[in-house]
Amino acid sequence: MVGFAVVAPKFTPHDQNMKTMRTMSIILMVSRLCLAVEYGSILWHVRKYKKQVLPMMLQIGLNFALAMIYLGITFRFTDHNSNVFMTWYVLAGVEVILTFAIAYIFPVLSFQGTHLMKRIGLLTVIIVGDGIITISKSVVTIVESPDAWNASTIGIVTAAATTIYAVFLIYFDWMKNPYLPKFRQQLWTLLHYPLHLALCLFIQGFTQLVIWTKIFDVFKHLNSSSVLLDNTSLMAKATTKMIVDELQKVVTKFFETYTPQYITTWNTADAALKNISTINDTFWPQVVKYSDTNLDKDYPDEKDYQTFVDAMVGLMSAMENALLETFKINLAKEVDDENKSKGIQQTDSGFESELNEKMWVRFQLIFNYTYIAAGISLILMVSLAVISRTKPWSKWAITRHILFTLLGLSTSLVALIRYSATRSAEYQQSPWMIPTITIVWLIVLVLTHIRNPPPLFFQGSQSLWSRKKNNQQTYDYVMPTEGQTAYKGAPSTQVRSSV
Repeated sequence: MVGFAVVAPKFTPHDQNMKTMRTMSIILMVSRLCLAVEYGSILWHVRKYKKQVLPMMLQIGLNFALAMIYLGITFRFTDHNSNVFMTWYVLAGVEVILTFAIAYIFPVLSFQGTHLMKRIGLLTVIIVGDGIITISKSVVTIVESPDAWNASTIGIVTAAATTIYAVFLIYFDWMKNPYLPKFRQQLWTLLHYPLHLALCLFIQGFTQLVIWTKIFDVFKHLNSSSVLLDNTSLMAKATTKMIVDELQKVVTKFFETYTPQYITTWNTADAALKNISTINDTFWPQVVKYSDTNLDKDYPDEKDYQTFVDAMVGLMSAMENALLETFKINLAKEVDDENKSKGIQQTDSGFESELNEKMWVRFQLIFNYTYIAAGISLILMVSLAVISRTKPWSKWAITRHILFTLLGLSTSLVALIRYSATRSAEYQQSPWMIPTITIVWLIVLVLTHIRNPPPLFFQGSQSLWSRKKNNQQTYDYVMPTEGQTAYKGAPSTQVRSSV
């Protein structure tokens, strides 16, 4: 674990460091050799039981073979990038499959009666708990920005924390039974791998949406505070110098609040204002008239109009980038490295424009995978609940699980809104981007705790508010069998009192 922590900061498969990649491979080799030694020590203690030698030798051989393959891979890493690192992932999958196969065939290596399911549950707690940490970091980022707290921000943070808490409650409400038959236990364990991947994507993306929702809130409440720019009748009488002076005041005030982190942002804003200053004074009354009539005969000078549009696009890109950088959304190094690798030289305004475009593309990616991962997480949790269920299925239980699956599917399908640019922008800039996910998980949580089905849909069922007349428990407590808890050592007849 210490080795992974040391290697992780420089582990970049697209820009490989030979020492880092070799160290990673050696760490994997040593870990498998340690497992081989551990199984060897167990084999020594059970050497008198001949039937247990074969499974132990198979497990030792598997780990030793994997260690040797990792050792061989080590020397394939050179000063150039290589795809050989993908072998690690293939070997990890092969190891899991073979380990579970051996455990299924040979009872001595079976996971039954062990704490495997509890340990998997604790790993899920760590992943969900990390969501609270990342939300806290997002809140810190928001608080460090100007005009941090308002009603919208409080609602966003509350919804985010509620969602993580609901996921936590739902998981442990559904995963009550730590003892399952052999095949179901292995299937339950293997399904946790995609669940953990989905939860990681969901939680990380969800916390990013917290920041993006705050950014949209800032955009919504932006005000130029300029009488001239907000009044078309005054703009029609203005000169180019007056317009440039007003824009300069707006930009200066904005940059005082959201200070740019790169000189290219300042240069782009200055260049945009200089370009606007070249526009003829007759342009302003004409453009105001055209905006009112939208007639071709009132169309302003084409060259001045194009200059104005290009300048405003550059100015808005610079201001948006400054705002996004304030909230620690920064792709400048990524864009710069990409341009250098391709030998592309850009002007400051071109760089800011590309940077702005990539930031919005990144947001769209985050939005899509957050909703998709949220839905997949719910569907996988339903699958795990079905696998781990030990009590008989009632009509209400079947209906609930179908509803949960449909809710998960519907949540994932929200990502399809990207194919409608207008509706996508309206939804993403509305206050409902985060609360929608929160509401889905809260509905699941409430339905989970409705033990009696509604009489309206299930004939003869009890009312939601009625209680059972007898003292029978409504929960199904599944206890381990005597064989799972009995002491396997010396018989009781051989145990003597030490008194």
